[in-house]
Amino acid sequence: MEAARFCGLEPPRTYLSDNQENFVIERFDINADGTKLGYEDFTTLLKKPNEPDAKYSGSYETLLKATQIYTNSQEEVEKVYSLIVFNCLIGNGDAHLKNFALQYSPDMSTVFSSPPFDITHTLIYDTIDNKMALKMANSKSFPDKNILLKLAESRGYKIRNAKLIIERLAQGILDYLAQSDEVLLFEGLRDSIESSISRVMAVNPINKKYRHSSRRKYD
Repeated sequence: MEAARFCGLEPPRTYLSDNQENFVIERFDINADGTKLGYEDFTTLLKKPNEPDAKYSGSYETLLKATQIYTNSQEEVEKVYSLIVFNCLIGNGDAHLKNFALQYSPDMSTVFSSPPFDITHTLIYDTIDNKMALKMANSKSFPDKNILLKLAESRGYKIRNAKLIIERLAQGILDYLAQSDEVLLFEGLRDSIESSISRVMAVNPINKKYRHSSRRKYD
């Protein structure tokens, strides 16, 4: 989450308890003046059934198309695209439909994407498969840079600066890892995230020496 903040994705304030067992996030459905904002995640917006696994059905392409339809805003589509790219780079295999949402003013005159509020790195865990929560290009395998560039183009939307977004986020995560003390609390985490970035950027790497870890993943 702090890497997302460092990269300009503007998540709400978050806290980790002193014993590192509890994660706290500030509410983001109330404006500074006390006005309450509406909130709908994409399981509801895409009319998924009320079943536990429904949040894992669908694709990131559909997510972006729905964002365009509901917001009619190129800026909001780019925000959601950036969040998808960030999740792929950082190795978050749990970016499902309930972790993406739209918010709206009481009169529904303004509809916008919610800030990122539940980002993690799943690839380090042996007990979790190395797949994404939703499909991209008809696959749940983590994409490379070319696939992310193709994700930026559709009949319903087009992200014109996709290459810049991908490279900026990749470099931003690396810069954050280089100065973060928190990432050192989980042994092997930095190497695992850097390896995830390296895999995505392998087609056309940015100017950074990536470090590959041969360590066993940690529980």
